[in-house]
Amino acid sequence: MNRFALLALPAFALIASCGSKDGNTSSSAPVAAAKAPIGTDWATTVSETADGGFRMGNPDAALKLVEYGSRTCPHCAKFSADSSTGLPKYIESGKVSYEFRDFPIHAPDLAAIMLGRCGGPAPFFTILEQMFAAQPEMLPKLEKLPLKLRARFRG
Repeated sequence: MNRFALLALPAFALIASCGSKDGNTSSSAPVAAAKAPIGTDWATTVSETADGGFRMGNPDAALKLVEYGSRTCPHCAKFSADSSTGLPKYIESGKVSYEFRDFPIHAPDLAAIMLGRCGGPAPFFTILEQMFAAQPEMLPKLEKLPLKLRARFRG
């Protein structure tokens, strides 16, 4: 795990504790774990959110991580790879939920978004991770398309 990922997870916990309802901005109590419903686990509990994203984990988790990401962004792919070892244990504990909201930056994102969402909630994060992992092979192929064909992606 890189330095960013190591620093990011505690930062999320710090941000989440800011501005509590009673005006106290410090928190001395740890976030409690929550058990998943019988026969399930939080890492496979995925639902579509009202904001158009997909959430993995406990919908009532005390800490909510929301990522706005582009499926063709190398930085987003790096975050996915770097957080793949640390983040799941927090999600599985029920302490953290992770929501991904598509943020199209590049023209090919639109097709990738449609493909990634067509399976619904259950395979959403598996498809997303596979798309990020496939970027080193996919992006050079897109760049080699003739200009006439690439213009169609630009709209």
